Amino acid sequence: MLDTWHLELAAWCGLAVGEQLSEGKHHHTMKITSVECAWVSLPLPRPRGLTGGAITSSSDAVCRIRTADGISGIGESRGSDLGTLCEIVTDAIMPLLVGECVADIEETWQRLRQATLGPDVLRPAKWTRRAVLGAIGMVDQALWDIYAKSRNVPMAVAIGGECRAVSAYLSDVFYEPDIPFEQLLDEAEANMERGGYSALKVRIGCGVADSVDRVSSVRERFGDSVALMVDANQAWELTTAVRAAQSLDGFGLSWLEEPIKPHGGAYRPHDGHDANGDTG
Repeated sequence: MLDTWHLELAAWCGLAVGEQLSEGKHHHTMKITSVECAWVSLPLPRPRGLTGGAITSSSDAVCRIRTADGISGIGESRGSDLGTLCEIVTDAIMPLLVGECVADIEETWQRLRQATLGPDVLRPAKWTRRAVLGAIGMVDQALWDIYAKSRNVPMAVAIGGECRAVSAYLSDVFYEPDIPFEQLLDEAEANMERGGYSALKVRIGCGVADSVDRVSSVRERFGDSVALMVDANQAWELTTAVRAAQSLDGFGLSWLEEPIKPHGGAYRPHDGHDANGDTG
């Protein structure tokens, strides 16, 4: 059921980003008092097409975990039915966490995985492995958020890294069959200039030949001065993905993102090609 908390989701998500806490709180004393989950969906100005169909909204399931110390952590997930993600968190994960302390987060992840995906666990058919891992993932994010806030440090520092500047890229040139491709390139060019971007990610995946044509046109328009990435959104089986990578090898891609369907075959790292790969 959607409630006031759900309606105020965007507001408290914004608060969580800037939430600061004094040092001296320790993660081993932070007892979990509540686990909440809801979903939010915001309409896009116009549909953006991927290989699996048009996206008309930006939607996420969001989890918030509170502790007795007054710290709250936020995590999010998508990629499965949002109601199912929230159901898994509420029915399967929340009873395992409330009353426990935020301690060894890696061990907690393993414990939740065993409790929900273990060989002897019976679960509803709609609680797929993908959905369960998505639910555990947003809980895991929320716990790390609590951990970082308890030390008043950025997440990067909390997990052992450091804060440094990173270059942003523009994600554009989706599949929009009602709009001429040249117009999509014009819009991407204008967005690149407006945002000061030097890197662009475009969508591919509707056939190898079509993907090569799209990348060729983009590279011709923007030249070699723009870093170019592509995202197939888990469109292919392994053999097709390898063939696509070979066909795209000459375009100087920074990476080929999510070329393989979930469980679409064993991943062969590198395979002699220079473009970085994300197996999806």
